[in-house]
Amino acid sequence: MNVFTKCYNTKEERIEMLVDLNSLASYCHKIAHRRAMNESDCSIDSLELLKHCAGEVIEATEAFANKDKKPAEFAGELCDVITCCMILLDKHCFDVTNCLYNTISKNAKRAGYDGMKGISDRI
Repeated sequence: MNVFTKCYNTKEERIEMLVDLNSLASYCHKIAHRRAMNESDCSIDSLELLKHCAGEVIEATEAFANKDKKPAEFAGELCDVITCCMILLDKHCFDVTNCLYNTISKNAKRAGYDGMKGISDRI
């Protein structure tokens, strides 16, 4: 399933693209598997990946708190967290898009929105 995303190349230029989150997760998993084969300190064991993800959250926290670091470093650490999650979701055969939409819908309802109704207007 493709997800319509909006991202910005500059403040003035909007780029619209389709992203297949499940294919992206599968690719992240393949990369992690290859790294695990090539590097002795890299693992795709689920518990080890969760610990690694926790470490990436700490690194993101430090990058955010350190005012000397550039915003791109903070963004990079957040993407490391997302990548860890994508690997785990693919490894356990979850549909990333459905999981993400279910979580967004749950949080939208908690915030007083009608689940995912009109989501394209809010993305």
